[in-house]
Amino acid sequence: MKNKKSKIILILILTVISVLFIAPIIIVFMNSFKSKLYINSTPFALPNADSFVGLANYGEGMIKTGFFAGIFITLFITVASVFLIVVLTSMTAWYLVRVKSRFTKVMYYLFAFCYDRTIPDGNVYAC
Repeated sequence: MKNKKSKIILILILTVISVLFIAPIIIVFMNSFKSKLYINSTPFALPNADSFVGLANYGEGMIKTGFFAGIFITLFITVASVFLIVVLTSMTAWYLVRVKSRFTKVMYYLFAFCYDRTIPDGNVYAC
């Protein structure tokens, strides 16, 4: 009985924490469809016929922040870096497979054992 009671209390606590985290996101999303005047005067009210501006705020935000230029720069950096990674790793792999020396053997095992040393945050840490 005590175990069931503690589970219910835990669920209630986690529900309250979840609501506290999600509520600001919902409020910001609701206010994104209102004009500036209504955001300041009634921030917690749902958009109505007077306050609703549709997607105009999103379009204005994309233009003011240079959103499309940022997407182009990001796309360029991604494509260029993937191209360089493929070319350089292919050249390295060819050298390691074709040339037999102590250096290539050490490099091969270094690459093989350090391959999966990435952390979920995207950083690669030394072996």
